[in-house]
Amino acid sequence: MINIFFIAGTFGSTVEYVLRSHTKEYTIEPSDPLPDGSMHGFIHQAHLQNTQLFFDYFNNQQPCNNIATILYPQKDLDLVAMIDYIGGKKFTQSKNILIYCDDFDFAEQNLLFQYHKIAFGHPEDQYFKIFADLDTVDFTKWFTAESALPGIQSWQFREWFSLFYPEMINTWLHVPKKNDNFLTISSKEILFNTQSALEKIINFCNLTLDKDLVPFVAKWQSGQQYILQEYKTVCKIVQATVNKKYYSWSALNIIAETIVQQKLRQQGFEIKCDGLNEFPTNSLDLHALLEPNWRTE
Repeated sequence: MINIFFIAGTFGSTVEYVLRSHTKEYTIEPSDPLPDGSMHGFIHQAHLQNTQLFFDYFNNQQPCNNIATILYPQKDLDLVAMIDYIGGKKFTQSKNILIYCDDFDFAEQNLLFQYHKIAFGHPEDQYFKIFADLDTVDFTKWFTAESALPGIQSWQFREWFSLFYPEMINTWLHVPKKNDNFLTISSKEILFNTQSALEKIINFCNLTLDKDLVPFVAKWQSGQQYILQEYKTVCKIVQATVNKKYYSWSALNIIAETIVQQKLRQQGFEIKCDGLNEFPTNSLDLHALLEPNWRTE
């Protein structure tokens, strides 16, 4: 059994696909990356997206050649608890892969991967459900849970999420102790050293590479570039705005706007955000909305 633990957006589906498409031990129909760069065009063997699916899967005997893709953290179940739960015999007989984010900036960038590959194209109430847990988060400073769906305004979500996400993504940086049946690998390594990372995972799983990875890797890496460029744009926006130098951009999505707001807060500035549903598209207009963050030490 192979278990792939990953944060949404960190390429767990890509790893499963390659294990099943490019090794002698598995067979799957070839599939190209979708237009958004994701590998969501094939049927997973066991895609455990919530706590109930996780418990149902590991409480039943599974075929030894199954590949499970396991999202973490899950509601009321962090990564350490998940690993502890599947301990013992099943765990020691498995090959376990943990994909993690190795620094804050890359974890922050992963929010954009989540937006484009999971939330993009959904109405606003859907992206809100993806990026927030209505059962556990206190929204009362901005809106009530009852009014959040579908009545939340863009400025309200942007303000709340810019304050909320740093603590959330910090949990993605902690890697628990592992044993010999555990391979930890960063999403950055998969993204920038794709072929060697995939070969490392295949070898760790004692599988036999039997197809050329180069054509797939080229297509897959190409499909990720628009998100990398978007994060670079976000960083340029922050730099130009703080320095009051003119820089313009096309309208951003709500998550990119949120990252801009948080990065400006890190630089000691708050945005006059009340009612700001249309985010500026040049640095001088955005600079005019800044005020000092007196809480910054």
